[in-house]
Amino acid sequence: MTLKLALAGAAVIFFLLVFIWKVLLPVYAFNYLLKRKDPDAGIFLAGDLRTGAGASVPAQGSAPLSDPFLVPDPLLAPGEKIPWIDTVNREIAEISSHDGLKLRAYFAAAKGKNADTVILAQGYAGNGKQLSAFGRFYHEDFGFNVLMPHSRSHGASEGLYSGFGWLDRLDYLRWADWVRERRPGSRIVLHGLSMGGATVMMAAGESPLPPELRAVIDDCGYTSMEEELRHQMKARFRFASSSLLKAASRVCRRKAGYSFEEVSSVNQLRKSHLPLLVIHGEEDNFVPFSMAKTLFDASPLPGPERKEYYTVPGAGHGEAFIANPEMYKKRVAQFIKKVFNEDGPPRNAEDGGTSFSALDKHGAGAV
Repeated sequence: MTLKLALAGAAVIFFLLVFIWKVLLPVYAFNYLLKRKDPDAGIFLAGDLRTGAGASVPAQGSAPLSDPFLVPDPLLAPGEKIPWIDTVNREIAEISSHDGLKLRAYFAAAKGKNADTVILAQGYAGNGKQLSAFGRFYHEDFGFNVLMPHSRSHGASEGLYSGFGWLDRLDYLRWADWVRERRPGSRIVLHGLSMGGATVMMAAGESPLPPELRAVIDDCGYTSMEEELRHQMKARFRFASSSLLKAASRVCRRKAGYSFEEVSSVNQLRKSHLPLLVIHGEEDNFVPFSMAKTLFDASPLPGPERKEYYTVPGAGHGEAFIANPEMYKKRVAQFIKKVFNEDGPPRNAEDGGTSFSALDKHGAGAV
């Protein structure tokens, strides 16, 4: 009798452990990684869509800064006290995603009516303000329109679950369509950081693409969701369980509509013919530096004619700009000028086109 009770108890414990491993842990992992931290953040944008500096803006759409998944939010240029986007006149733009979510963004128009446009893609757990420092140099130094979306389930945009760049890729192409409608003829550059870098690379692999979309700039994006999560598991827990990842992926498929296996910047880049600039800090241990070369090699385009690779010594995750702002701007300007020169003679700056003299000011030089 005692042996039977012991065996029964052992069986109960075994099945309980299996239930925890196969069911509870995957659900917990999915919610921890992808369920938004601020479910009410998208309910506060009201009133006039033309919004000036100091007006009411969305609450921060992020977990506490102690969470190691975060890049500091927002990214400020040296000497800045508040995000640049809060200091300029801007419009709060809104679109609907393919699955019915309201997505919102800040739009700062350039002075010229024919200016080109950058769409900036934020990182994981950030919001539309995160790349404000990038917006500033595009707007002030390059003469670009700047569109800074809140990604789905972040900041002022709706959505319960993060798309980890995969669902977002389609959202950012919709933002490109928004630019096409508002600024016909404006050439478009996608520039993303971390998850945003993966987002713009995955967008580049879609077909057809808007003809105005000219180039993609990735700053510290990951090769794939699986590889990034496996890396994080090893870094945090010293092991990576394929069975746990597969179980969490099934939860993600059921709740968010995609699997971990689908989310691959590498696979999307293999299908892309957009010029590509890959940027990565050489001391990045969060999204491993080794991923940058894998991403660069995934693009079928010839380099350096159509793709470039820029690494920053001493820079950690998301720190390439902070580590050397002037060189960062120089490399971005050089890349954009080369891409835009494919269109023929530069547009007349007096007509509101992108000023190549402004790009040259940052060391682009002749190409």
